[in-house]
Amino acid sequence: MNAVKIYEYLAAGKPVVSRDLPEVRHMVVGETDAHDLLALYSRPEEFVVQLRAAFASNNPDRVQRRQNFARRHQWCDRVDVLAREIARVSEQVPYDTSSMSASSKGSKTRSHE
Repeated sequence: MNAVKIYEYLAAGKPVVSRDLPEVRHMVVGETDAHDLLALYSRPEEFVVQLRAAFASNNPDRVQRRQNFARRHQWCDRVDVLAREIARVSEQVPYDTSSMSASSKGSKTRSHE
């Protein structure tokens, strides 16, 4: 699960209140300046409290910080991160050429014969 809508709300500078899910919490892990950009709640009665707090703390600086955070998480950047991770992992996977046909060895594609 990836809460794409949260990035969209942040890109618009809007306050965000979300259920405290690992996928949502993960969005701000490692982001030292983002810990207060998402208001999280665990119990239904916390939702209204967090909602009021999010709107009470809304100001032009916070709007700008939300937008900056979203800008750092654009799709093109996410694809670059994914491509680097795939390349890194693929370098660690042993490559067995014994199941390849002679014609495919040059192109490094596996035979489906």
